[in-house]
Amino acid sequence: MPVVTREEALELLTKEVSERLGVDEVLEVYNEVFPGDPYTEEEAHDDVWPLIEQLSDHIRSGLGLDEVIDLWGVIAPRHRNVWYDDEAETIHYDEETEPASVD
Repeated sequence: MPVVTREEALELLTKEVSERLGVDEVLEVYNEVFPGDPYTEEEAHDDVWPLIEQLSDHIRSGLGLDEVIDLWGVIAPRHRNVWYDDEAETIHYDEETEPASVD
């Protein structure tokens, strides 16, 4: 089970948005985080960078721990059981693994 600090979690989420998510995933996350200012699929496919920049700025804007954990489920749904350890001041999560193939 990976363990990260709050700062590492923010970096992980920012990297996920800017480097790992496809256009459709960025659009889905953006529209969930900013429902009052939705983008269309056409706008996102024309230029996804404004969405990535706004999401990255939002992530780095000083979110509280509850917001970080909630956002984690939207940005990285393959990570399960995300929780904060008050005593160690770290965030824990399970990484979903691909099922083994049967030959």
